[in-house]
Amino acid sequence: MPPAARVEPGKALLQTGAPTRFVTREQAFHAGGEGSAIDRRIPGYYIWRQSEMSWRPGVVFLDRDGTIARDVHYCRRVEDFEILPTVPEAIRLLNDHGFRVVVITNQSGVARGYFTEDTLSLIHQKMRDDLAAYGARIDAVYYCPHHPDENCKCRKPEPALLFRAATEMGIELGLSYMVGDDRRDVEAGKAAGCRTVLVTTGPNAANLDARSVNADYVASSLYQAAEWIVPDVGSREAEALRTGNR
Repeated sequence: MPPAARVEPGKALLQTGAPTRFVTREQAFHAGGEGSAIDRRIPGYYIWRQSEMSWRPGVVFLDRDGTIARDVHYCRRVEDFEILPTVPEAIRLLNDHGFRVVVITNQSGVARGYFTEDTLSLIHQKMRDDLAAYGARIDAVYYCPHHPDENCKCRKPEPALLFRAATEMGIELGLSYMVGDDRRDVEAGKAAGCRTVLVTTGPNAANLDARSVNADYVASSLYQAAEWIVPDVGSREAEALRTGNR
């Protein structure tokens, strides 16, 4: 049996933001602090009001290579990892609007023997450090270390890593987004019930038929994707409130 998929936890899930959020009863319970959950007759959902902290029920899942960083063939050295332009600003924009950001990445180089999980951890620490220099934050990293021939369930386009993150982090997948540069990212997001964004920042962008991928949105950069996500989730929350209050 292949080893389990890995997770690299990030920091706290609660972030400073607006005092009102659309949450489940369980999320309101885990949020803690001085606040109240107010039933608004939306089945299973509540408005969470809290003076200093807030919770967004969904997250933005990001692919790594070709989306956050330059796609280096089996990136195996820390010094080869390079953040793409505008990515720190995009992630900071999402952070500032209360989104948790979770990386979902296939890393079969582990199974192929190109690099160890210790080296992969160092690469991900460099990613965190480079983003932190711009005030941007990654909350967790989930990765599949398996070879494609192992037929595991955690390698994208399979959605198992998204489901695992949802269970462990209290994520509402229906209010979440999967962003990536490859068809597999979009397929994984759709299989998990997320909205999807295709970014044309990867090495195969010129050969990718965006229309056939059928993402909810196509962006030329991660920053453009973030600019679309921020108002989109707000309109979806507002629609849920409006429908629930009828």
